[in-house]
Amino acid sequence: MLVIPETLKIPTLFETEHTTVREFALGDTEAFWNLIEKNRHRLEESFPQTVYATTSFDACCKLMEEKVLLRQQNEYFGYGIWHKATNTMMGYFCFKNIDWKVPKAESAYFIAAAYEGQGVMTEVMKAAILFGFTHLCLNRLYIRVLTNNAASKRLAEKCGFEEEGTLRNDFVLANGELQDVSYWSILPKNTNA
Repeated sequence: MLVIPETLKIPTLFETEHTTVREFALGDTEAFWNLIEKNRHRLEESFPQTVYATTSFDACCKLMEEKVLLRQQNEYFGYGIWHKATNTMMGYFCFKNIDWKVPKAESAYFIAAAYEGQGVMTEVMKAAILFGFTHLCLNRLYIRVLTNNAASKRLAEKCGFEEEGTLRNDFVLANGELQDVSYWSILPKNTNA
């Protein structure tokens, strides 16, 4: 069944035990800027477009405006991951490259270095999968993982994604080098959605 995006009633947030995952708003620009600034070096490889689009605070404001507009058009759903105890933006999650005919979307994410290895991203991803299948009525979610990113591969496995294969030279690193990417996907029948 084809879902007409205008008919969807999409909540602006979802929660996990330790986080509130809230749809981006223009008022989140400073928190997003701080998150990028503190993690810029480690994000250059996997998120070069985001890093280059946020070279200044003004550029970050422009990027946030673009993301909010794409959300209004149901073409992109971007969320800040907020730590409940401190109300600090600790990461980012999005549904992008949405194809409403299938319907399917790519998931992309990162967590601040200070919270890495604590299971927070696994917690968020499991909730995001259910959110995508339940509220966006998606039939397929996929992630693209650089073949040298062992942490994202472990995350995919923990969350029930299945590896579909590797596309050679499918991603351009910040230095211009081409990198192989493994594709992982999950369907609603593989979850509790």
